[in-house]
Parts: sequence; C-alpha cells; structure tokens
Amino acid sequence: MDNFAVDRITGIVVGACWFSLVIGVVLRGRHPGNTERKRVSAAYGGFLLEGVACFLVWFVRRSPESPFLPAPFVVEVIVDGLLICIAILSAAMIIDAMRRLGKQWSPSARLIEGHELITSGSYRIVRHPIYSGMLGLLVAIGGAFSTPWILLIAVVVYIAGTLIRTRIEERLLLEHFGAAYEEYRSRVPALVPFLK
Repeated sequence: MDNFAVDRITGIVVGACWFSLVIGVVLRGRHPGNTERKRVSAAYGGFLLEGVACFLVWFVRRSPESPFLPAPFVVEVIVDGLLICIAILSAAMIIDAMRRLGKQWSPSARLIEGHELITSGSYRIVRHPIYSGMLGLLVAIGGAFSTPWILLIAVVVYIAGTLIRTRIEERLLLEHFGAAYEEYRSRVPALVPFLK
C-alpha cells in the first residue's frame, strides 16, 4: 500500500462521516408543534462564518497525489489514522447531541416552549458538542483533502463563527435556566474536553 492509497481510504471514511450527518439532518426533518419562545437572528452571522470554513476545506483542495505534510510513510499512516478517529468520534458526538436534543435541536439560536437543559451524554463532556464535533470534522476533512494553510484559515474562521454563536446561545440559556445553567457552565468546558 502506498501513500496515495492510504490518503484515498482516509478521504472516503472522513467524507462518509460528513455525509452521514448531512443525510441524517435532511431525513430528520422538522418536529411539528415546536412553539418557539425566543430566537436570536444575530447567530446567523456565526453560522455564515462556519459555512465559509467548511467551504474552504471542501473546495480548496490539494492535488490528490500530494500529502497533507511531507513525511515518511509511517507518519502519514499515523496521521491518517488520527484523522479517521477524529472524524468518527466527531460524527458520533454530533449524532448523540442531536438525538438528546430531539425537538429542541435547531441550526438557529432559539428557545422553544418546554425547553429542557440537556447535560447527559456528549453534553457531559462539552457544553456545545455539535460545534465541537463539527470542528473535529472540519479538521479531519481539511487533513484529508486540503492544505495546511487552508485548514489553519478555516479553523480560525470556524472558531470565530462558533464563538459568536455560543455566546448568543449561552446568554439565552443563562437567561432561561439561571443558576442551573451557571452551575453546568462552571463544571463543563465549552468546546474542548478537559479544557476550561
């Protein structure tokens, strides 16, 4: 097996993780009967930045024959193995978070009637597992298809967009749940596990 074959396998697995999420979101549809209590449109600016970051890693690609970083074959295999693990764990984190949120999940920052504070599953690891998982997928896709510089730019843009969204969402949740959310926020990191 050569570098090209290893990179191709990595690209297929990482791409499959990404597309499984897209298909899951499309098939999931809307939950009927969600009575929205509050929505903050300013979060769409962050969503736009996250979209730009995803566009960069998907569509600004390196040539298929060139590796992400010039390195010995063994190092490339290790890096590709890490990218596959990151993609699978990230997709699993997102799927778990969406399942736990149920009818509360939305790409917009909002509260619905009867909104519940979810602190189980992947929400025990980070407060924003969908954003964390998307960051992991962004890194995996960038490592599989893009260049180091494009990946670095995409990560910075994604984090900027995510910070906009998480600050807005956290204000909403703090306003709604008060002390319960403050306690949760004090013990669970926002995006990166074990990093307060």
